[in-house]
Amino acid sequence: YRYFSGPLLRPLENGEGRTSSPYGYVREYIYPNGKTQKSIHKGYDIAAAQGVSVLASGGGLVVMAEDRIVTGKTIMLALLPGVFLKYQHLSKILVHEGEEVVRGQLLGEIGSSGFATGSHLHLELWVASQRVDPSIYFEQSLIDTAQIISMIATN
Repeated sequence: YRYFSGPLLRPLENGEGRTSSPYGYVREYIYPNGKTQKSIHKGYDIAAAQGVSVLASGGGLVVMAEDRIVTGKTIMLALLPGVFLKYQHLSKILVHEGEEVVRGQLLGEIGSSGFATGSHLHLELWVASQRVDPSIYFEQSLIDTAQIISMIATN
């Protein structure tokens, strides 16, 4: 199956929100006992007001739409085989598992559900079971079709 391979749409209506935590940001947690732990942020956070519309960054199949303990109200779209977009901490989910959506379609609304410190969208792009920076693909296609055609033509 093939759903979407083009550049990703920024997921908030009218370009609202600000990047509050980029992909790859190193966080350090300090615990009450004085111990510390570092972790690398494997998503792209966009802070915005509660209720701002969240749009499908690409067309795909809704493979998950549920309320989870840590990630809160969560939607996962399959864009291509092995390529998924995950939207976390929503206040509302407006799509259902098994539904096909198009780029720009309303998926839900910004919130702070699950383990969230404020109203924001946590967006993850999964490729072959690895999280990658989704913001890179706001400017370029997921698949470089020109390069693929060139490779085929030379073989």
